[in-house]
Amino acid sequence: MFKNQLKTVEGTVFWPIVAIIGSIKKTIQNRKFQLLWKDSDGHWFTRQKGMTLYSTEIVVDTYDEISNKVNKYFLQSYKPKSGDTVIDVGAGIGDDAIFFSRQVGPNGIVIAIEANPDTFKCMLKTVSSNNLKNVICLNLACTGSNTMVEISRDQGYLSNRIYSDRQFKDPHIVEGKTINQIIIEQKINEVSFLKLNIEGAEFDALSGAMSLIKSRTHFAVSCHDFKYLEGQGDFFKTYDKVADLFNQHK
Repeated sequence: MFKNQLKTVEGTVFWPIVAIIGSIKKTIQNRKFQLLWKDSDGHWFTRQKGMTLYSTEIVVDTYDEISNKVNKYFLQSYKPKSGDTVIDVGAGIGDDAIFFSRQVGPNGIVIAIEANPDTFKCMLKTVSSNNLKNVICLNLACTGSNTMVEISRDQGYLSNRIYSDRQFKDPHIVEGKTINQIIIEQKINEVSFLKLNIEGAEFDALSGAMSLIKSRTHFAVSCHDFKYLEGQGDFFKTYDKVADLFNQHK
């Protein structure tokens, strides 16, 4: 509720008032100092003990909230450990990458992949401000073949979509690479875990990751069939195709 109230005025001239009120409220709520403000690029950031997040929109999550979210939604059968290699596809602003980075430690690697250029800029700031030296950031779309793709400019960074055909007005044009190709270029020998959360483009991305599907890599794939059921298009109906793909290679 509080987050939605902030979003109604986050882009107006009243944002400093929103930031001050938000900072006070979150500090009281969490009993820890939390600063909400904008930087010179117009990106929102929230600074708290041990973590800073940058975003194109207001994000006030704490590290504990991020940790709980990742464990609840993505880590059902795998727990990252020191020295592991994690690939985070659809890494957004880098919030989950903070968690993965701390779990795999200095001997591990996190490949954080985000297609939207605006969101990617925020992820770079998040990674830099948190001194995540074991995180490699890539501004790419994960696709079934190496090609150029369109990225929507939806207002919310969590709702950006990837398409290989021309459907958007004034879209981002982004390089698309297969996960197999990315692994080769990054000289990765073994991937412990791959998280995939890319708003309906997951089957296409997985078709370019066959080397991992046939390996011992753990996967967490976020399908968005609920959007199909809401009438947002067949593009989001991916669960059956994704399940069949994995079942074929058990």
